[in-house]
Amino acid sequence: MRFGPLAVDADLAACTDAAVVVLRRAVRQNAHLLRPTDPEHSFADALIMRLAPYPELALAVEAFRATLAPGVRLSARWALPDRPHPAVKHVLAGHAGRVS
Repeated sequence: MRFGPLAVDADLAACTDAAVVVLRRAVRQNAHLLRPTDPEHSFADALIMRLAPYPELALAVEAFRATLAPGVRLSARWALPDRPHPAVKHVLAGHAGRVS
């Protein structure tokens, strides 16, 4: 588990900072969407759109956005229609059958 959302989740699990707890939950809820993209720079845009609705992450999102190369960026004009329900704890990707 060296890469991807599961690796991020494992790294964040040891931290108890309030913003990191929110970040970990957001990553777990959106794990199925956080995968390599084409073009590659679109991943950063997708990550920003998925984290932007969390007020606790506003400063981190803006700091991350400031590190991105200037140019045409993918952004949401309206709120994303497929945001996870707050009760969702973790989304598992890659399973065709039941998980228990």
